Amino acid sequence: MSFNLFLYYCAIFGAYAALSAAFISRLVTKNISSEIWQSVIDGALVGAFISFAVGVLDTVWSTGKSDVKKLVIRSLGAGFVGLFGGILGGVTGSFIVRITGVQFFVLIGWTISGLLIGLSLGLFDLVFALATKSPAPHDNKIKNGLMGGALGGFLGGAFFLFFKLSLGAIFDRENLLSASGLGFVALGGAVGFFIGLAQVVLKEAWVRVEAGKRIGKELILSKPETFFGRAETCDIGLFGDNSIEKIHAKLLMQKNRYLIADAGSASGTFLNDQKVTKPTELKAGDLIRLGSYLLRFNEKPGKKK
Repeated sequence: MSFNLFLYYCAIFGAYAALSAAFISRLVTKNISSEIWQSVIDGALVGAFISFAVGVLDTVWSTGKSDVKKLVIRSLGAGFVGLFGGILGGVTGSFIVRITGVQFFVLIGWTISGLLIGLSLGLFDLVFALATKSPAPHDNKIKNGLMGGALGGFLGGAFFLFFKLSLGAIFDRENLLSASGLGFVALGGAVGFFIGLAQVVLKEAWVRVEAGKRIGKELILSKPETFFGRAETCDIGLFGDNSIEKIHAKLLMQKNRYLIADAGSASGTFLNDQKVTKPTELKAGDLIRLGSYLLRFNEKPGKKK
């Protein structure tokens, strides 16, 4: 999946997740007149659903959909964090609006919700790594998620408020055509899109498949070891070429350096057409050849100190 396609799906997943949350919330709260409880339930469901949806998409993109166990655990974990973030944002926004009487301040609540939704996946990854004594992730997902989520929550909240006030005035009630529909779609799409955008724009190093069956696929490098090969568990699966081993090569992250190493393959791993015989440091623009596949290593200028 390319970065552009990833951003598209982030927006789509976020929009559908928020719309689903709005639909369920209206079913649950149809007999509830309290605006605070309405905001709490809206926030909880929106936070949980968007965090879960983004967790599914990010896991499929970064690890492959074959890792079902990791997909379920990571997505549910992110959804659980997002649920509490949504509750906090919903309560805060509703409380401020109730005190001031100014609807605009609902944006504060949605900004907080977006911020904590953006935090959810990175926080879960960090807690999981600490609990399992695994290496901590190096992808800045917490910082990037906070930035993207906050911006998405604010802008999405602005769209939400616009649809709520404009269509609410036209139809004189909230329904799936007014705030609960278009407003939530805009909110979820914005939060999902900007969380994904922050990850892509603020990435430090990545690889792109330039030739082969999966041409155009891009992957942000965030793990101490990234594996390439025909195995379903590889970070980038290189299928359709029998000269490629199940585990053909690996890319190592060591402090501020990235190195490519062959994993004992018969056909070899080549860096800029030179066979790799030992872990070799990569530079931006380097080409890695494995069988019929060609991968380009990219790194943000000025990253190394």
